[in-house]
Amino acid sequence: MTQPGFQPPYGYPPPPPPVRRSTFRRLLPLWIILGVLFIGLASCAIAIGVAAGHTVKLNGQHPEDVRVDSCTTDTAGALHATITVTNRTDRTASYVITVAFTAPDGAQLTTGPAFIPRLGPGLAGREEVRGFTGQTVGGQVGCRITSAQRTILS
Repeated sequence: MTQPGFQPPYGYPPPPPPVRRSTFRRLLPLWIILGVLFIGLASCAIAIGVAAGHTVKLNGQHPEDVRVDSCTTDTAGALHATITVTNRTDRTASYVITVAFTAPDGAQLTTGPAFIPRLGPGLAGREEVRGFTGQTVGGQVGCRITSAQRTILS
């Protein structure tokens, strides 16, 4: 046997509904906590960057540091190039390279990026660069370096 819920006596109004706080009021503590965390993380990142004491010097284009070792294609239309980057400076450097893939007639099909981080002085690094055309490329594909940006880290 179940009992009916509480009913107010005849002549009295029903009780008021519970007070609902606005969405802003409910989420305010969350926003405060997220703001404090963001400021803390940003401060830590700045402190680590200053403590490391590294300066970065953008050193321009240096295609002479990059050599294309191979340039191939597969049946799915993916293009592959293997490059070797040699750091010819006396400091550690990072490289951002762009390789252009060209059709047998010389027309540019697509480009592919490569990134070589923190390459020591006099050292060489190899990287596989990929490009995709979405179509099968007939004939021999060519590769050329369109950009070789060197950044000196000191």
